[in-house]
Amino acid sequence: MTAQILPALASRAFLREIRVLVPLALPLMLGQLFGIGTDVIISIFAGHLSADVLAAVALGSSLWIVVFMAVLGLMMSLQPAVSALDGADRGHEAGHLLAQGLMLGFTAGIVGGLLLALGGLAFARATHLPPAVLPGVASFLHAAAWSMPALGLLAACRGLSEGLSMTRPTMICGALGLVGLVPTAYVLIDGAHLPLFGVLPGRGAQGAGLAIAFVFWLQAAVYFGWVRLSGRYPATAWRRSAWSPDWRVLGRLLRVGAPIAVTIVLEVCMFSVATLMAGRFGTVAVAAHQIALMATAVSFMVPLGLSQAVTVRVGRAVGQGDPVAVRHAGLAGFAVMAACECVSCALMLFLPNTIAGLFTHAPAVIALSASLLTLAAFFQFADGAQVVAMGSLRGLPDTRVPMLLAMLAYWLLGVPLGAWLAFGRGLGVPGIWMGLMGGLTVAAALLTTRFLRATTPQLRP
Repeated sequence: MTAQILPALASRAFLREIRVLVPLALPLMLGQLFGIGTDVIISIFAGHLSADVLAAVALGSSLWIVVFMAVLGLMMSLQPAVSALDGADRGHEAGHLLAQGLMLGFTAGIVGGLLLALGGLAFARATHLPPAVLPGVASFLHAAAWSMPALGLLAACRGLSEGLSMTRPTMICGALGLVGLVPTAYVLIDGAHLPLFGVLPGRGAQGAGLAIAFVFWLQAAVYFGWVRLSGRYPATAWRRSAWSPDWRVLGRLLRVGAPIAVTIVLEVCMFSVATLMAGRFGTVAVAAHQIALMATAVSFMVPLGLSQAVTVRVGRAVGQGDPVAVRHAGLAGFAVMAACECVSCALMLFLPNTIAGLFTHAPAVIALSASLLTLAAFFQFADGAQVVAMGSLRGLPDTRVPMLLAMLAYWLLGVPLGAWLAFGRGLGVPGIWMGLMGGLTVAAALLTTRFLRATTPQLRP
C-alpha cells in the first residue's frame, strides 16, 4: 500500500488537488474557528464571572453539544449528495435536496431542543454531578435548547452551499455570529447598564444559553436569506412542489446521515463523559478540563473544516466517476492536515500557561490546564487524521462501517482506559486525557486504513 501511496503524492494531479483543496477549505476552516469562537467567548465570560458559573456552563455544554452534533451529523448527508450531483453536472437538481433538507433539519432541531429542555437535567442528576452546579446546568440547557431548530436550518443551507463548492457564506456567517455574540454574551452573562433599558442584571449560565441561541438564529436567518436572494443557487428549491415530503430523498439522507450522526455523537460523548468524570474531582478539575478541552476544540476546527472540503472533493470525484481523483482528494486532505497540526502541536507544547491564562486567573486552574494541554499536544495528529479520514469516507459515501470502527476506538478503548487511569490508577484528570489519546489514535489508524483500502487501485491481470 505504501508503494502505491508515494507515487501518488509525487504526481502532478495530487499537487493540483492541493491547489484546489486549500482555497476551498480555508473559508470552512475559518467558519469552524468562528463557530468554536462562540464557545470560547462564552467560557471566557463565564470563567471571569466565577468558577461555579464556568463549571455549570462546562457541564451543561457537555450535554448540549451531544444533541448539537447529532443534529449537525444527520444533516452532513446533504453535502456529499449535493457534491455528487455537482460532479455529474446535475447541480441544478440540488434545489430539491435543499427543500427536503430544510424540512428534515427543522424537524430534527425541534426534537433535539425538546430532548435538551425535558431530559437534560434528569441526565445531569443521574451522573451524580455536584449539587451546587445543577441549577446552573438546568438554566443553561433550557435556554440553549432554543438554538436547535436554528441549527437544523443553518446546516441545510450550509450543505447546499458547500456541496456546490461555495464555501465563503459559511465563513461570513460565522464571522457575523461571532461579532454579534460579544456584546450579547456580555450583557446576558455579566449584566450591563444600557441607556435605553437601564440596568440589566447578568443571568450567568442562563445568559450563556440565551446568547448561544441568539447567535444560531442570527446565522440561520442570514444564511437562508443569502441562499434565497443571491440568485447563485438552484431556483427549484422555491417551487411549491419541492416542499412536499419526498420520502425517497428523505430516506436516503437518513440512511447516510444517521450513521454520521451516531459516529460524531460517539466521539462527542467520549469527551462529554470525560467532562462528567472530571466533575467528580471538584470545581478546579472540571474548570481546568474545560479550558484544555476548549483549546483543543479550537485547534480541531482546522482539520474539521478541512475534512468538510475533502468530503466535497471526494463526492465530486465520485459523481465524475474518477477513482484516481477520489484517492488524490483524500490524500491531499491528509497532507494539508499534517502541515496544520504541526502548528497546533507546537503552540500547546510551548505556550500552555499562556493559553490557559486567557480563560482564568486562578493559579490552580492554570497549572492543571497547562499539564492537560501538554498531553493534548501529542494527539493532535491522530485527531486530525481521524477526522480527515472520516470526511473522505463520507464523500464515497461510506458511513456505516466507520461508525462501528469509531465505536470500537472510542468506547471499547478510550473511555474505559481513561476511567481506569483516572480512578483505578489514581491519575485524576490527566488519566482521563491519556484515555482520550488512546481512543483517538486507534480511530485514526482504523479509519485511515479503511479509506486507503477502499481507494487502492485494482490490479489488472
